[in-house]
Amino acid sequence: MKYPRRMHKLIAIAGVAALACSATTPVLAAEKSSFDQITVASTQAFSLGQLVTAQGKPVRAGVPVQIFAWPNSKKLAGLKVGESFKLTELSSVKTDAAGKFNLSPALKAAGKSSEPLSVTVTAQDGSTPYQYSTELAPENSGIARPALLSTAGTATEVSQGRDAFVMKPSKDIATPERVVATRATSAAVPAAYTCNSRLETKYSPTYAQVGASFLYASGASADYQFKVGSSSSLGVATSSSGKSGSFSAGGTASITSNVTLDFPTSTSGIKFYKASVVTGKFSTICQNMAGPGIKQTYQIRPVKFTGGMTVSKGTGFSENHRCVKLLKKAKFTKDKTRAITWSRGMTLPKIAGFNVSSQSGFTSSSKIVYAAGKKDRKICGHTGWPAENAGNIKLK
Repeated sequence: MKYPRRMHKLIAIAGVAALACSATTPVLAAEKSSFDQITVASTQAFSLGQLVTAQGKPVRAGVPVQIFAWPNSKKLAGLKVGESFKLTELSSVKTDAAGKFNLSPALKAAGKSSEPLSVTVTAQDGSTPYQYSTELAPENSGIARPALLSTAGTATEVSQGRDAFVMKPSKDIATPERVVATRATSAAVPAAYTCNSRLETKYSPTYAQVGASFLYASGASADYQFKVGSSSSLGVATSSSGKSGSFSAGGTASITSNVTLDFPTSTSGIKFYKASVVTGKFSTICQNMAGPGIKQTYQIRPVKFTGGMTVSKGTGFSENHRCVKLLKKAKFTKDKTRAITWSRGMTLPKIAGFNVSSQSGFTSSSKIVYAAGKKDRKICGHTGWPAENAGNIKLK
């Protein structure tokens, strides 16, 4: 079955700590702190997903797949503990004979949003559950993000195929409890779920890495700005019980800053820039009275930026790809590039027990400015020309 490719992006950077990245997202810096394992994701866009069994075989045709949107950043930030809300269904489709499903309806809905949509992809094949958190961003949103799934840390459950992102059964989601049907229905064609979530608790602020600068020359400077409207993709932890130690990496969610963080100008060394983030534990109940029944999950997700910041020393990279000259007294500004992922970029509350990824790119709302000072310098991209999708950029 062929599906039209829409000009939108599917984003999913899986959050997890201390786990190696897959071959498609190589580690680009030595791991010396909890914030310096850097990956760069592919830019290929997907309009298809695929469900496979635990053994990697495609599921049968006709398995319902739903994509639900979470509240936007403004509504999420205003939630009070104990407040409930309904997740918005973006699309409800079914798998074909190859286990693939069409993302286009959800991508079309995302095109109407001014910021990335945090979504949950969920499916149920008999008693086997599938669930993954990710983000959808319209290409015309001006947000420079990788278009393809990064499999850092969750390659066993989510991976990238030739033309689709691939989901295996969720290990951390319990089999739905069966309930008495309220009306006669065919078990072979279960009705769709409706999902409601509740903010159970908020945790003390933690820090998520949102940027970095790399100075290898004295007399030069770097200025990083995380402006109003900047979005970060942060890791999500998932559990079927919500108990301490039961959580595992479950994808990502996006939040957007409503303040500008203009970090102190750096004049030497390598600096990692971090923004303060509040996280919360959510319980989500999806109910299908006519089909597989009720299923409940718990997630620890980012709720909002607080406006706080901090800076720490970081670890650099030795590669010097495609260096170009920067004349004395000149400046180099990068504000559009592929997003960068720090696979241990944010510390979750103790109940989760691990760190997750953070991802930010240089966009019209987030940028790095290098100033050469009194000498001619070189600007080097990590993976390509500095003016292109070069990953991190150094001045030397």
